[in-house]
Amino acid sequence: MSSVTQKNPIRLFVCHVWQQDDDYHRIFEYLESASNFFYRNTSTPDKRPAGDKEVLRDDLPAWCDPSDLGMIVQSACLAHDIGNPPFGHSGEDAIRYWFQQAAGRGWLDDMNEAQRGDFLNFEGNAQGFRVLTQLEYHQFDGGTRLTYATLGAYLKYPWTARHADALGYKKHKFGCYQSELPLLEQIANKLGLPQLEHQRWARHPLVYLMEAADDICYGL
Repeated sequence: MSSVTQKNPIRLFVCHVWQQDDDYHRIFEYLESASNFFYRNTSTPDKRPAGDKEVLRDDLPAWCDPSDLGMIVQSACLAHDIGNPPFGHSGEDAIRYWFQQAAGRGWLDDMNEAQRGDFLNFEGNAQGFRVLTQLEYHQFDGGTRLTYATLGAYLKYPWTARHADALGYKKHKFGCYQSELPLLEQIANKLGLPQLEHQRWARHPLVYLMEAADDICYGL
């Protein structure tokens, strides 16, 4: 493998989160049989469109190849639902309901308001960010240790629960718990994401490609 970016999909595929899934085993068998233990390169087809001009390539810095962008988006697509509970959005609703009942019994009283908000608005995207950066592989020491660009492309909602109901998105949507806020701040700083409000940043441009791929697959 020629770069850290190219290692990101392999790290995601061997996450414990996926290993009990039949699709995981089928895909991993393919990866093991592919050249160089990796994906076949579909980003540079044998028959290119007519013309030599490659606008995207010309706009990129010398050290970055268009295939790197494809690998970043591919990795983000692989990871995008990694934090979802069983039964998807219904599972999220069930977890939120449980914590609402817990709050009514005083079980969350020792938390501050922001911490309680994380539980009362449980979100698979924020849980996924925690899985990627904290829980998988190097536990609480970088997690899967993906590149900044991959994590940036993963973060559909680069803000905390305080903005979950205030931005015109579907209710409860946010991408980072208070426990991972320092990591979100670090990623935003490294990638130059503009800070729009307290604990809220603009999306990375590659998020829109990842989200479009998700919508297309969901519609098939």
